[in-house]
Amino acid sequence: TDSGANLDLFDDDTQSRIRTVDGGLHLYSDFKNEVSNSAIRFFVDGSNEKLRIDSNGRLLIGHTTTPNSVASLAVVGSYGGSSNNTPFVYLCRDEAATAISGGESLGQILFTSNDAYRGAVIEGVAAGAWSGSSSDASLVFKTTPDNATVPTEKLRITSDGKVGINDNNPANQLVVKAPGGSGHTVSSVNSGDGNTRIT
Repeated sequence: TDSGANLDLFDDDTQSRIRTVDGGLHLYSDFKNEVSNSAIRFFVDGSNEKLRIDSNGRLLIGHTTTPNSVASLAVVGSYGGSSNNTPFVYLCRDEAATAISGGESLGQILFTSNDAYRGAVIEGVAAGAWSGSSSDASLVFKTTPDNATVPTEKLRITSDGKVGINDNNPANQLVVKAPGGSGHTVSSVNSGDGNTRIT
């Protein structure tokens, strides 16, 4: 044990360690850095490994190796009992559907520096008030312009399948406007008879 820790369990043979210090829980694998490919592994229901932090700092969920050696996070099936099932990643608001109003953010994927400067954002936005029978939403893509630090919307896919570039409320199936929204450049409308017109 360590006199500076409230709890200190150390296995000198395998170089594993569990410590609690100043309110923090520390888990160590290969404490002296003497073993290659060490990992911290989590098991559920016997010997079924569900999560691993490997020696490269990658987080692996549902598998013991990553399908791509450069991946920082790998989520490998399954959703259910079969390892062939498709995995799911959920970004959830901490409230029921009936509490979500139109225009509220449903979740974001941010591309940033380690000091939180954002270069791009993909965001889900509620298109209207949600209920038990309606959860309409738009998908919004934002990028940060040159000489700026705040991402602004550049493309939106609406809940009814319309696409707007520099237009957050496209009236037709595809609307492209110049930056700043000044005037149409291209407006593409499916006429319903199988033909597409460009105007």
